[in-house]
Amino acid sequence: MASDMWILRVGCVALAGAVGAVSRWGVTHVVHYSLGESAGRWWFLGTLTVNALGCFLFGFAIDYFQRYLPQDETLRLAVTAGFLGAFTTFSTFAYETVKLHTSDGLFWAAANVGLSVVVGLIAVVLGAATVRSMS
Repeated sequence: MASDMWILRVGCVALAGAVGAVSRWGVTHVVHYSLGESAGRWWFLGTLTVNALGCFLFGFAIDYFQRYLPQDETLRLAVTAGFLGAFTTFSTFAYETVKLHTSDGLFWAAANVGLSVVVGLIAVVLGAATVRSMS
């Protein structure tokens, strides 16, 4: 019986993740379309919009499930890990940073932010350098 629940949860997360990924693309497209050809230096606003919206929705969802649906683990996973996880992982990062600040203090929250940004930037540079070294 437990394996049936696991399979259901995996399926729900996967399906919700597909919807989240398409939604991310859609929101970004709408923002870029709204800016028109004059977007210029504002091209990043699509991602910023997705990240801000995702963070709001993640905070809302976590609190909502804790308060009103604590027993519905499958739906919580579908919404948070599935939909919002594919919509933006930034929302998870933001939530975990707030949680670190609440549970372990400002130092650990700041360390998470600093490490995430620095490691992320280094990883992007290394990934691009790896591609360049392949030619």
